[in-house]
Amino acid sequence: MHDQSDAEVESMSEWIRKRTRRIEKGERSVSYPELEKILREHDVYFENQKNNYVDVVKYTTERRRKGLFGRENVRVGEKVANIPYWPGRTVGKNLVKSIRKQAGLTHKDGVDSALFYGAATPPDDFIQKYKKVLNKLAKT
Repeated sequence: MHDQSDAEVESMSEWIRKRTRRIEKGERSVSYPELEKILREHDVYFENQKNNYVDVVKYTTERRRKGLFGRENVRVGEKVANIPYWPGRTVGKNLVKSIRKQAGLTHKDGVDSALFYGAATPPDDFIQKYKKVLNKLAKT
C-alpha cells in the first residue's frame, strides 16, 4: 500500500477551489430605491420615514418558548440605524458602508460586496461552517 495523502490533498484543494472565490470589498453609490431593494434581500428594511430620515431595521428569527413544551419562531426587528432619506438622490459609498457595518453585512460577517449587491450566490454550507479554519489553512 502506498501513501495517497498528496492525491487526497489535491482532491480537497480542487473541491475547495470550485466552491470559493476571492472576497470582494468596496462599496458602490446606489439610488435609495436600489439600496432598499438590496437590503430587503438581507432581511433589512426601511421603516418609520419622518422628516427626510428613515430607520434601518434588521429582522431575525428567534425560537422562543410557547407554553410548557412548545416553541415558536418569532420574527424580531432591531433598529440598526437612522439615515437621511431622499428617494430621488444617490446614496454615497460611505453611507452604504456604514449601513452594512451596523446591519452586520460586511465581509467579516460573511457578506462580501459581491454577495451584498447580488452578483454572487452564498458559498456552500461546508465553506460557511469552516471558513475560519479554511482562512487559516490558506495563510499557511
